[in-house]
Amino acid sequence: MSKSHWSKRKERGASWGLSFMLTMYKLVGPRVTAWFLYPVIGYFYLTSKQSKQASRDYLARISPHQQLSSFKHFMCFGHAALDKVSVWCGLINQQHLKSYGNADVLKMLERGQGGVFLCAHLGNIEICRALSDVLPGLKINALVFTKNAVKFNNMLAKIAPTANLNLIQLDNVGPDTAIMLAEKIAAGEFIAIMADRTSTQVPERSIGAPFLGETAYFPQGPFILASLLKCPVFSLFCQRIDQHFEINAQLLSPKLVLRRQQRQQDLAVAVGHYAEQLEIAARKTPYQWFNFFNFWQKTP
Repeated sequence: MSKSHWSKRKERGASWGLSFMLTMYKLVGPRVTAWFLYPVIGYFYLTSKQSKQASRDYLARISPHQQLSSFKHFMCFGHAALDKVSVWCGLINQQHLKSYGNADVLKMLERGQGGVFLCAHLGNIEICRALSDVLPGLKINALVFTKNAVKFNNMLAKIAPTANLNLIQLDNVGPDTAIMLAEKIAAGEFIAIMADRTSTQVPERSIGAPFLGETAYFPQGPFILASLLKCPVFSLFCQRIDQHFEINAQLLSPKLVLRRQQRQQDLAVAVGHYAEQLEIAARKTPYQWFNFFNFWQKTP
């Protein structure tokens, strides 16, 4: 298994594959496009040795007594990408939600209070962003650090030009960024941050937590940023259950405090709580966690 950081790994053919699928979606719609997933995903499955091995390792951890299909894992990733486009095009709406929100989020919206959502590459967080108008006053801004995510959103904008992506692209987080995000939260908005991949800039700034039976490494950045914003912090996952989507927000902390003398200990506790929620969600839908690299090495 390569020791290169996940963000440095070239996804062979990813650009043309993504562009092809989005073009087909625009021309023939989601149902016909879904059939083209088989050759496209099949190509990636056959040629992406490291990603395939990482998928098998993960599936063996999450279900050691049942052999799960790595190819099905890849196919679920492809279908999730189509769902992202469908929701921004208005083909997935409130009637497709099996459940929505929780009491803590609803109370905050009533008070006009914002917060931080710690998300993951699990299920389809795009559903939450695109359907944020289901609840009056809910606005979710997504922080994006990688060029691949920006590229996907740029392509998506061509398919659904009226979509309000609420995307905040960052290379790093400085004082100006923290002030801007604090202003959004003060205005009652939410910030969504992916918290299950180590930093693209400083991958060594990670912290270990038990996850699927072994220590895995999570980025410190999202938790440090959440503490600086001094607001409620939630885990947020959206998972496909049959033909519906289940949205689950769990309060991790009313206000994440990292004490100066116990900073690492407090970080470890916060990351541990998040990892617990992520494991529960991943076990519920094993094929919907989309991290195709060795998540358990120090700098994946």
